[in-house]
Parts: sequence; C-alpha cells; structure tokens
Amino acid sequence: MHLRDGVDTVLDPDGIEMAIEAVPGAVLSAARDCIAGDVNNGVIDFRYRIEVKNEAGELVYTLRFVDAVRIFPENAEHEVGTGATDSNAEPEACQVVGG
Repeated sequence: MHLRDGVDTVLDPDGIEMAIEAVPGAVLSAARDCIAGDVNNGVIDFRYRIEVKNEAGELVYTLRFVDAVRIFPENAEHEVGTGATDSNAEPEACQVVGG
C-alpha cells in the first residue's frame, strides 16, 4: 500500500501479500486509521489516497481518503438507511482498477 497526496508519496517497499478480495477491506481500514490519526491532531487532509500495486508494479486498487468516510454537515437532516453506522461498509466511490 502506498500513501499519495498528489505531490508526495510514502512508499511501502516491503508490501504485504493478501488475496485480492481482501484488498478493499484492508485499504479501507488503513485509510480510516490514518484519518483517525489526523483527527487526533486536529486536522483531516482529504488530499490523500492509498494505492495498491501487484507484484508486477501494476496499480490494482485505489481509495481516496474522502471516499473512506461519509461526512454529514451539522445542518443535514438524519436519513434512515444511510449506512452511517455501518463502519465496515465499503465506500461507493472506491475504485478497483482493471476489474
């Protein structure tokens, strides 16, 4: 998993092996963990995304931080069935590349 913000990249040189089916959940969890760290520092930076490449270096999955969470403005009305409490729900805008 590589962390990118459009300017800088934090590479994971060792990587981890996992089944392709496990990638979306692992990336979602990693993104939300990073966002939680940002919240503890008083800022959320939605310019970041996590990219996953296979052993050949081909991009197979990407998730923007902004797509890892649902944001409700303080004046938004509560909607039943939004999934806001489903912490494991996969965001709708995540992208599986080539899939």
